[in-house]
Amino acid sequence: MATYCNAMDVAALLGISAWPDAGPVTESIIESWISRMEDVVDRKVGSSFKLQTSTDEYHDYPSSDYRADVGVPIYLDHDNLFTFDSTKGDKVEVWDGSSYEQLQTTGTQGRGNDYWFDLKKGVLYLRLGSRGLIVQGIRVTYRHGNYSAVPGDIVDATALLVAARVAILDGTVAILISEGKDVPPEERVRLWQKEANDTLASRRGFKSIGALPGAIS
Repeated sequence: MATYCNAMDVAALLGISAWPDAGPVTESIIESWISRMEDVVDRKVGSSFKLQTSTDEYHDYPSSDYRADVGVPIYLDHDNLFTFDSTKGDKVEVWDGSSYEQLQTTGTQGRGNDYWFDLKKGVLYLRLGSRGLIVQGIRVTYRHGNYSAVPGDIVDATALLVAARVAILDGTVAILISEGKDVPPEERVRLWQKEANDTLASRRGFKSIGALPGAIS
C-alpha cells in the first residue's frame, strides 16, 4: 500500500482531476508505482519514513571510542528507531567467541546499564568493558522509520518522481501537460526529476554521526 503520497498527489502535478478506470495508467497502477518508488526514495536518502525492520545488521565492536559518559557508540544503518522491544523481535547480540549471546536477555537496558539507544540518531551505546576489536562482534535487529507523519518534502519528491514516470510512459499524459504551457513535456519531466532528486540529496546523511545523544530508550 502506498504510504509516502497517493494517486491524487500525482494527478495534481499532471493536471488530472481523476484517473481513468481503464487504460495504460489507472489509479491502482499509480498506487503500485508509488509503493515501488518508496524503496527508491529510501535508498537515495539512506533512511525510511515508514515502519521497516533491519534484520541481523552486523557491526564491529571497536577497541576504542569508549566514552565514559555513554559507553561505546555503534552507529546503526538507520535512524528514527522505534523503542527497543524484544517481544517485537528486536535484538542486540554480542559475539562471545563461539556464538552470539542475546544481550537483551543477559544484560540490562538503560543509559547507566549495559546498553541503550539514541532513537532519533540511530546509535546503540554499549557498556561491555574492555574487549578489544571484534570484527562483526555486534548483531542487531531493530525497527526504524518512526515518523508520526511522512515529511512534506518526501511526499512532494515521491509524487514528482512518479509523475515524471507517468509522463514518460503515457503519451496522452505527455500531451496533456504540454497544453497551454511554455515548457515542453520533456523539460518539465527533467525539472520534476531534478527537484525530487535535489530534495532527496538534501535529506541524505540526515543521521548526525558522532553527535551527542538525543532521545534515548
